[in-house]
Amino acid sequence: MADASVRRSFRRVQLACTPCHRAKLKCNREVVCDQCSKRSRVSQCVYTEQGLRFNTARQNAASMRAKLDRLEKLFVHLKGDSNSKVQLPDFFGQAHHDEGGAPCSSPCLKVTSFSRPAGNTYHISPSHWESIMDDIADVKAYFEMEDCLESLDSYESFEPGGSASGIQPYFNVSVIPTKEDLLLLLPSKLDTDRLVGSWYNGIDPLRLIVHAPSFQIDYQLFWQDPASVDMQWLAMLFAIITAGAEISGQIRDDAATLVMADRLRITTVHAINMADCTTIKKWLLETLLIHARAYQIRNQETDVHVCSLLGFCTRLAIMAGFHLDPSRHSAISAHTCEMRRRIWACVCEQDVIGSYQRGAFSAIFRTKSDNVPPANLLDTDFSREAVPAPRSKEDYTPALHQAHCSGLIDVFGDIVHASENLGTPIQADTDALYCRLLQARASWPKVLCLTPFDQAFMDSNELILNRFNLKFLFLKAVCVLYRDYLGTPGIEQERCLAAAEELVRNQMSMLEHTQPGSKLASSTVFIKHHIHDFNLATMLLCLDMATVRTPADEPDPSDRRVCLRPVIIQACNLWLQTGVSSRRARHALNAVLKFVHQKQHDSPSDIGISSLIVEVDQVSADSLQPDSLYSPTISFFMNSLV
Repeated sequence: MADASVRRSFRRVQLACTPCHRAKLKCNREVVCDQCSKRSRVSQCVYTEQGLRFNTARQNAASMRAKLDRLEKLFVHLKGDSNSKVQLPDFFGQAHHDEGGAPCSSPCLKVTSFSRPAGNTYHISPSHWESIMDDIADVKAYFEMEDCLESLDSYESFEPGGSASGIQPYFNVSVIPTKEDLLLLLPSKLDTDRLVGSWYNGIDPLRLIVHAPSFQIDYQLFWQDPASVDMQWLAMLFAIITAGAEISGQIRDDAATLVMADRLRITTVHAINMADCTTIKKWLLETLLIHARAYQIRNQETDVHVCSLLGFCTRLAIMAGFHLDPSRHSAISAHTCEMRRRIWACVCEQDVIGSYQRGAFSAIFRTKSDNVPPANLLDTDFSREAVPAPRSKEDYTPALHQAHCSGLIDVFGDIVHASENLGTPIQADTDALYCRLLQARASWPKVLCLTPFDQAFMDSNELILNRFNLKFLFLKAVCVLYRDYLGTPGIEQERCLAAAEELVRNQMSMLEHTQPGSKLASSTVFIKHHIHDFNLATMLLCLDMATVRTPADEPDPSDRRVCLRPVIIQACNLWLQTGVSSRRARHALNAVLKFVHQKQHDSPSDIGISSLIVEVDQVSADSLQPDSLYSPTISFFMNSLV
């Protein structure tokens, strides 16, 4: 079966020119395509014989219509003359007869084959049967070419940058290929090994949801017999190599690898649809989460498509009972219990963080869950047959970070829900949430507490970044909890501004070590998503700076607002040097930078809240999409100024 599918695939016509086909570029299929013209390789722009014929047939649609008209007139003429016997002359002027010697009549038009001397050329009139058969062959080739184009469009029409068809698996897919077609789109084993390794060796928290030793066993069995693989596992493999291509392409700044990631992403969508993502199946949640994560790595933000996909994952997880403690069911193995805990922890984190960043309601809020955090185990510590006791809390593993991150996520989700209330915040509820935050931070082991770089230079990049992740999440939760108290002097406002200032200073310290040659230079791709936390903190500080003062006031060098201006400017410049993939985050960063520059060079009475409103209004109206005006950063910024 696999051999037959391979033979069938080679009959697919290559429509692009040879250089564009090899480089996987979008070819407009002209005699000299636009890609070859731009790259000054006109002499190399060649097509295959079949591809050239099909492209010519498409460009000559008028010729196809003329041939159809001629065929129609001929057969109408033959049909009208049905009462008389029709003899079609052959090359030598003789009439063809059937086996009984009678000439063939017009309704049957029986044609017998004959041999012609090789190397000779003969004139064939338009009414000759060979001319008719040539016309029919051209027409068939034309319509087969149209069908081929429709099937190829589902693979080749994806444009980098994140269209809806490239992220949502249950929308905008008109053609579903077969499993054999998807296997043919899989990169070579050497490239697949490299991309899988790029994802597993990266600093991605979602690595926890795919047990590495078990996956390696299944991976080796897959290459022994690819045709027998389950569609869910194949979809997960495509999602993993897509994420690996994104990570590898951004770290090495390789445009070809990023183009490969774009094509693998749309192939992942087809694989997910073939696996039927609307039902609860093994490996389905892992596939959807990694698929969404690969898109976030490219754009470093959660747009509406990713947000809806994460909400879909959350509801699937609840339907499958991932929010319940699996240890209560004796039929579930210890290995499956541990993996379900990891998946549920990652689902909660992705849903809460993604929903807040998008300004949407979390799909997981008020879901009663009795599941426990993941155990402190490495993937190599347990197998499908046995799960040992967890390690010590001072023994670092990625699961240890995820377990303590889950505790913060629970509190942060409640804080976000409380901040969405329309009324005045209740002081007792706010204090209770702050106490929960302090308790969550107090439970951190020493190995996860943030330490200065001069004391952590021997630690792994993963451990350092996970320390920053926990610290940033805690500080962001404090900022969101007390942001409604800005403008009201008191301990609440001081806590909010102190958390925002600490977040900015910590991010500046992190960014200083991401410059070329520094320790975190190779981990920049896993840092860029923190730009949203930075924008939130700097906007809170800018709101405090925008307080209107009287002209008599003189700037005090010891004032925190004055001391923070150069810090914010330096941190913004570091972010611009690092690179901000999100367009909305980049515009917000530029607005903050411009505002602080004006505050630093102008008198305090010249710059006030009205100037800050102008900056945000200009960013919102000129640079952001309409739906981005409802993002939590911009909407809060505007509402706080009223």
